[in-house]
Amino acid sequence: MIMKTKLLLLPLAGLIASAAHAQVTFVDAEANVNTSPTIAAAGWDGAAASSVANNGQWAIRAPYGTGGHSIQGLTSVNPNSLPELTTSVSLADGTYDFYVFFYANGAETWTVEAGFTSGSLTNYSANTGDANVVLASTLSFVSDPSFDAGGLAGYNLYAANIGTQTVSGGAIDIYIDHADAATGFDSRTWYDGVGYSAVPEPGTFALLAGVLALSAVAVRRRK
Repeated sequence: MIMKTKLLLLPLAGLIASAAHAQVTFVDAEANVNTSPTIAAAGWDGAAASSVANNGQWAIRAPYGTGGHSIQGLTSVNPNSLPELTTSVSLADGTYDFYVFFYANGAETWTVEAGFTSGSLTNYSANTGDANVVLASTLSFVSDPSFDAGGLAGYNLYAANIGTQTVSGGAIDIYIDHADAATGFDSRTWYDGVGYSAVPEPGTFALLAGVLALSAVAVRRRK
């Protein structure tokens, strides 16, 4: 009987651990769909490669990224030329941890700026030891994004944890930019999308922990 009770405790302990580390839902950034301003308004360029044509613009980089492309910001001429982007996410009201995903070449200083308030963004880099930035492949996803930019050697997808927010009204806007001080072909942004994971209510942890504690007491009393 004691062994059976112990076996019953294992799934409960696993449930608590699972609640503390919810899977991330990845949302691909799609120009003219969930990411604005529109291509026409922002002066986007559809060129697949970095060039003079898309220097100082947001550009669609294909086939590199989840869904067959990512969004590139390159400013080797005018570091202030790129408009701020907004990615809108529809989701149920509640509290969530949010992430922004971007690619980086390990030999170069690729970054992304992101936040919840327009004009007040935080810069995240994969190459500076930023504690808020990890390889995206180390996270657990509902559906995996492209971790290697569609097979491009030496390029990895990174996740920047941009903080926790409470959503009301069924949607949230996340603001994206390229670092104004970053110039040159080795200092660009390849923005791929955003992600979120639900943060359980404090009462959920308290209830599960309470049940686990009572069950443990019951096991000890049967010994």
